[in-house]
Amino acid sequence: MSDALAMNGVPAENVRLLLDDDAGTPAINDALNWIDAAAATDSTVVIFYAGHVRKIDDDTEAVIA
Repeated sequence: MSDALAMNGVPAENVRLLLDDDAGTPAINDALNWIDAAAATDSTVVIFYAGHVRKIDDDTEAVIA
């Protein structure tokens, strides 16, 4: 996904890539906080997640970090 973003002109400083052991809860929260602080109201944000979720109830799932 990061390669696809780069090929489409997204600057590297606008990408946060978290892999394997670096993708724990604190790092995910930090990345989401960075998005919240850096993105403008008219920004397009891409979040690509490959992993597991846990069903909380009929309408809610939680990302497993």
